[in-house]
Amino acid sequence: MDKLLTLKEVASALRVTTVGARRWLKDGMIPSFKVGKDWRVKEGDLVAFLEGRRWTPTAATDTDQSKETAQ
Repeated sequence: MDKLLTLKEVASALRVTTVGARRWLKDGMIPSFKVGKDWRVKEGDLVAFLEGRRWTPTAATDTDQSKETAQ
């Protein structure tokens, strides 16, 4: 079973404020649920959220290459 993270733990892991993390939870960007008034996030769901937002550089496009050769 995944560890359940608190709002504060999620914010700390993402290095954002609790206000920003709460907004992402309320907007459904990160799967979460409420226990009473408190938010909880499964650790695996947080990892999946981060993996989905991973940025990897792509090869230069033809337009970028033509700019380099023109200089």
